[in-house]
Amino acid sequence: MLFRKTRIEPRIENNDELYPRYWSEFSQYYRANGLSVTSVGVNDGDPKPKSYYFQMDSFDKFHISLGVFLLSDSEISANINLNKRIEQNAAIFEALKSAQEYFQRFDEDLLFLPERSSKVYIIGCKKQVDIRDPNDWSNQFEWLCTNIERLHNVFLIPLRITQFYEQTQLPQ
Repeated sequence: MLFRKTRIEPRIENNDELYPRYWSEFSQYYRANGLSVTSVGVNDGDPKPKSYYFQMDSFDKFHISLGVFLLSDSEISANINLNKRIEQNAAIFEALKSAQEYFQRFDEDLLFLPERSSKVYIIGCKKQVDIRDPNDWSNQFEWLCTNIERLHNVFLIPLRITQFYEQTQLPQ
Protein backbone atom coordinates (compact mmCIF):
# COMPACT_ATOMS: atom_id res chain seq x y z
CA MET A 1 0.00 0.00 0.00
CA LEU A 2 0.99 3.63 -0.51
CA PHE A 3 1.50 6.51 1.93
CA ARG A 4 4.69 6.36 3.97
CA LYS A 5 5.98 9.24 6.09
CA THR A 6 9.66 10.06 6.15
CA ARG A 7 10.11 12.64 8.91
CA ILE A 8 9.96 11.84 12.63
CA GLU A 9 7.04 13.49 14.44
CA PRO A 10 6.42 13.84 18.19
CA ARG A 11 3.60 11.96 19.96
CA ILE A 12 0.27 13.78 20.07
CA GLU A 13 -0.95 14.01 23.66
CA ASN A 14 -3.84 16.46 23.10
CA ASN A 15 -7.06 14.58 22.17
CA ASP A 16 -8.49 17.68 20.46
CA GLU A 17 -5.61 17.47 17.99
CA LEU A 18 -5.25 13.67 17.89
CA TYR A 19 -8.66 12.50 16.69
CA PRO A 20 -9.29 14.97 13.85
CA ARG A 21 -5.76 14.51 12.55
CA TYR A 22 -5.80 10.70 12.90
CA TRP A 23 -9.06 10.39 10.92
CA SER A 24 -8.04 12.99 8.35
CA GLU A 25 -4.84 11.12 7.60
CA PHE A 26 -6.66 7.76 7.71
CA SER A 27 -9.14 9.09 5.15
CA GLN A 28 -6.29 10.21 2.87
CA TYR A 29 -4.63 6.81 3.21
CA TYR A 30 -7.91 5.01 2.53
CA ARG A 31 -8.57 7.03 -0.65
CA ALA A 32 -4.98 6.71 -1.88
CA ASN A 33 -5.18 2.92 -1.58
CA GLY A 34 -8.55 2.51 -3.29
CA LEU A 35 -10.59 0.33 -0.96
CA SER A 36 -13.73 -1.02 -2.61
CA VAL A 37 -15.99 -0.23 0.37
CA THR A 38 -17.36 3.33 0.37
CA SER A 39 -16.30 5.72 3.13
CA VAL A 40 -18.89 7.51 5.27
CA GLY A 41 -16.50 9.17 7.72
CA VAL A 42 -16.65 10.08 11.39
CA ASN A 43 -19.68 11.13 13.40
CA ASP A 44 -19.68 14.92 12.96
CA GLY A 45 -21.45 15.47 16.28
CA ASP A 46 -18.61 13.99 18.32
CA PRO A 47 -15.69 16.37 18.97
CA LYS A 48 -13.41 13.43 19.84
CA PRO A 49 -14.56 10.66 17.48
CA LYS A 50 -13.10 7.23 18.18
CA SER A 51 -14.66 5.58 15.12
CA TYR A 52 -14.80 5.90 11.34
CA TYR A 53 -17.61 4.29 9.35
CA PHE A 54 -18.11 2.79 5.91
CA GLN A 55 -21.25 2.33 3.85
CA MET A 56 -22.96 -1.04 4.07
CA ASP A 57 -25.80 -2.62 2.14
CA SER A 58 -29.23 -2.30 3.66
CA PHE A 59 -30.73 -5.43 5.15
CA ASP A 60 -34.24 -6.20 6.31
CA LYS A 61 -34.82 -6.82 10.02
CA PHE A 62 -31.58 -5.34 11.29
CA HIS A 63 -29.11 -2.50 10.98
CA ILE A 64 -25.48 -3.22 10.24
CA SER A 65 -22.46 -0.93 10.41
CA LEU A 66 -18.89 -1.44 9.29
CA GLY A 67 -16.18 0.64 10.88
CA VAL A 68 -12.78 1.02 12.41
CA PHE A 69 -12.43 1.98 16.05
CA LEU A 70 -9.79 3.30 18.41
CA LEU A 71 -10.44 1.12 21.45
CA SER A 72 -7.71 2.71 23.55
CA ASP A 73 -4.35 4.39 23.06
CA SER A 74 -2.89 0.95 22.37
CA GLU A 75 -5.67 -0.93 20.51
CA ILE A 76 -7.37 -0.48 17.15
CA SER A 77 -10.09 -2.62 15.59
CA ALA A 78 -12.02 -3.32 12.42
CA ASN A 79 -15.65 -4.15 13.23
CA ILE A 80 -18.98 -5.22 11.88
CA ASN A 81 -21.75 -4.28 14.31
CA LEU A 82 -25.22 -5.82 13.97
CA ASN A 83 -27.94 -4.12 15.95
CA LYS A 84 -30.49 -6.91 16.06
CA ARG A 85 -32.13 -9.53 18.23
CA ILE A 86 -30.29 -12.81 17.63
CA GLU A 87 -33.28 -15.01 18.49
CA GLN A 88 -35.40 -13.22 15.86
CA ASN A 89 -32.81 -13.67 13.11
CA ALA A 90 -31.30 -17.09 13.80
CA ALA A 91 -30.62 -17.84 10.12
CA ILE A 92 -28.63 -14.64 9.70
CA PHE A 93 -26.65 -15.34 12.85
CA GLU A 94 -25.86 -18.88 11.63
CA ALA A 95 -24.70 -17.50 8.27
CA LEU A 96 -22.36 -15.13 10.07
CA LYS A 97 -20.98 -17.93 12.25
CA SER A 98 -20.27 -19.98 9.11
CA ALA A 99 -18.48 -17.02 7.55
CA GLN A 100 -16.52 -16.52 10.76
CA GLU A 101 -15.35 -20.15 10.69
CA TYR A 102 -14.24 -19.70 7.09
CA PHE A 103 -12.49 -16.43 7.92
CA GLN A 104 -10.66 -17.93 10.91
CA ARG A 105 -9.00 -20.49 8.63
CA PHE A 106 -6.91 -17.59 7.36
CA ASP A 107 -6.39 -15.75 10.63
CA GLU A 108 -7.24 -17.84 13.66
CA ASP A 109 -7.16 -15.10 16.28
CA LEU A 110 -8.76 -12.26 14.37
CA LEU A 111 -12.47 -12.58 15.10
CA PHE A 112 -14.91 -13.29 17.85
CA LEU A 113 -18.69 -13.03 18.13
CA PRO A 114 -19.71 -12.03 21.64
CA GLU A 115 -23.42 -12.59 22.12
CA ARG A 116 -25.33 -9.76 23.73
CA SER A 117 -29.02 -9.09 24.06
CA SER A 118 -29.25 -6.67 21.15
CA LYS A 119 -25.86 -6.53 19.39
CA VAL A 120 -23.32 -8.79 17.78
CA TYR A 121 -19.84 -7.55 17.04
CA ILE A 122 -17.45 -9.19 14.62
CA ILE A 123 -14.13 -7.71 15.57
CA GLY A 124 -10.57 -7.82 14.37
CA CYS A 125 -8.40 -6.26 17.05
CA LYS A 126 -4.76 -5.20 16.86
CA LYS A 127 -3.05 -4.60 20.19
CA GLN A 128 0.23 -2.96 21.10
CA VAL A 129 -0.16 0.02 18.78
CA ASP A 130 0.36 3.64 19.71
CA ILE A 131 -2.36 5.82 18.20
CA ARG A 132 -0.60 8.90 19.58
CA ASP A 133 2.53 8.22 17.48
CA PRO A 134 2.06 9.64 13.94
CA ASN A 135 5.21 7.78 12.87
CA ASP A 136 3.32 4.46 13.20
CA TRP A 137 0.06 5.58 11.60
CA SER A 138 0.80 4.19 8.14
CA ASN A 139 1.22 0.70 9.69
CA GLN A 140 -2.03 1.13 11.62
CA PHE A 141 -3.87 2.45 8.56
CA GLU A 142 -2.65 -0.46 6.46
CA TRP A 143 -3.90 -2.95 9.05
CA LEU A 144 -7.27 -1.17 9.40
CA CYS A 145 -7.82 -0.93 5.64
CA THR A 146 -6.80 -4.54 4.99
CA ASN A 147 -9.12 -5.86 7.68
CA ILE A 148 -12.11 -3.65 6.89
CA GLU A 149 -11.87 -4.86 3.28
CA ARG A 150 -11.62 -8.48 4.43
CA LEU A 151 -14.60 -8.16 6.78
CA HIS A 152 -16.63 -6.49 4.04
CA ASN A 153 -15.81 -9.13 1.45
CA VAL A 154 -16.24 -12.21 3.65
CA PHE A 155 -19.32 -11.32 5.69
CA LEU A 156 -21.51 -9.47 3.22
CA ILE A 157 -21.89 -12.54 0.95
CA PRO A 158 -23.59 -14.77 3.56
CA LEU A 159 -25.73 -11.84 4.71
CA ARG A 160 -26.97 -11.16 1.17
CA ILE A 161 -27.62 -14.84 0.47
CA THR A 162 -29.45 -15.36 3.76
CA GLN A 163 -31.59 -12.27 3.30
CA PHE A 164 -32.47 -13.30 -0.28
CA TYR A 165 -33.39 -16.79 0.94
CA GLU A 166 -35.59 -15.41 3.71
CA GLN A 167 -37.34 -13.00 1.31
CA THR A 168 -38.13 -15.76 -1.20
CA GLN A 169 -39.50 -18.34 1.27
CA LEU A 170 -43.19 -19.09 0.97
CA PRO A 171 -45.30 -18.17 4.03
CA GLN A 172 -46.01 -21.19 6.22
